[in-house]
Amino acid sequence: MKARNMLASIIIALFAILIFQPTALSQTYGSGDYGEGAYGTGTAGSPGDVDGDGEVDIYDLTAVGTNLGRTGPDIDPPEADITADGVVDIYDLVAVGRNFGNVY
Repeated sequence: MKARNMLASIIIALFAILIFQPTALSQTYGSGDYGEGAYGTGTAGSPGDVDGDGEVDIYDLTAVGTNLGRTGPDIDPPEADITADGVVDIYDLVAVGRNFGNVY
């Protein structure tokens, strides 16, 4: 039940960004393609693919969502900090949301 509530919160947050700040999806962070920090090395070929399975899916969204608000060494896995700014925040969620469903 806790995971379901967290997922619902993430979806609502992404929806709110789309409604109230549509330009947030066109902003760039890190390398400018949402790929900086995706693997800790700035791999730009698979932005948003936190688990490295070649697809941006619910598992990547869950990895970012469960780390939401964490900083530095508390981020596990560290790839959840997609924007490589040292904190897992709404911008990391946007990066996954923007690329959700992409296959690399």
